[in-house]
Amino acid sequence: GDSSAAGHGNTYSQSYTAILEKTVTEAFAAAGVQFVATNHAGDVWSGMELAFCLESIVGKDVDILSWDFSLSDPEDFSNPLSPGQGIDPALLGERAGRVMNSMPFLFFLRILSDMLSSERIRRLESRGAGTGTLDEDALSELILTFPNQNSKWVPKSPPSIDKFNCGGIIEGKKRCDDPTMLYWCDADEGEVCAKARYDAGKSCNNDEYQTSWNDGRKMHLLKGSLLGYFLVEMLRLAIVELDSLEQTGVFYRNDPVEAIRILKGEEEVEEFLFYKTQPSKGEEVEGIQTGSFDWLKMKSSICITSMSLSHASKAVDA
Repeated sequence: GDSSAAGHGNTYSQSYTAILEKTVTEAFAAAGVQFVATNHAGDVWSGMELAFCLESIVGKDVDILSWDFSLSDPEDFSNPLSPGQGIDPALLGERAGRVMNSMPFLFFLRILSDMLSSERIRRLESRGAGTGTLDEDALSELILTFPNQNSKWVPKSPPSIDKFNCGGIIEGKKRCDDPTMLYWCDADEGEVCAKARYDAGKSCNNDEYQTSWNDGRKMHLLKGSLLGYFLVEMLRLAIVELDSLEQTGVFYRNDPVEAIRILKGEEEVEEFLFYKTQPSKGEEVEGIQTGSFDWLKMKSSICITSMSLSHASKAVDA
């Protein structure tokens, strides 16, 4: 993801990656699964590098990958030097499906349902990839149900949603035409919410990254919680499916090897479908021919990249 996904302007513990891990750890531990979430987000221009050097940056033993870019125009593929050139979610999906040890579940954030990229994501799923989407419009509609801080009477609200919605201005910012602000500007009518956007305390010596274009702590808390609840629900459904298979006699409860063999077989069918179907070709959109990068999608890349800060810290702790 970009700088907003990385949590710039907030402490790491406030980022949605950390919130996600905290939300699901206990539930997954109860099922005998250790859940570890790491943040490999960079900035708005890092999409291409993250996709082509995926296995060098995150490794090959990954169960879930999230994609979170939207600070620039995500539909602008015409200029190879623009931020939009690396923000095609299908590129990450193709690479992940072909270079990981097993096909990871792909979760896409900040996607609009009417965007070209939504159709490309659906095509990935039709070819066997597991995908999930946190629709930007749906998320905004949810936040607009929170108390309006610009109202004459504002009810007392929990800190997590207090000063979040200012008359329809979420976190005090709105879209604008200023590229120096990455098209997100503070709004006068959202001043109350803008002042409450960040709360990093003494952890940050300056406010350089506490910008209008990066998400604040409440947005990270909301996204991390929603993603976490989604994964807990997926875990619950997996347990229900295992119980159903046992009840119908597909395998016996005391034979986990047979259960793994059956489920692995289903997974291999989906992987075979993905490998044997061609990557989505570039489509012409409003006279612009989008790139397909087919020859790069199909193979592993040789990349020289530094260890991410999250992995470096874990190595030191170990």
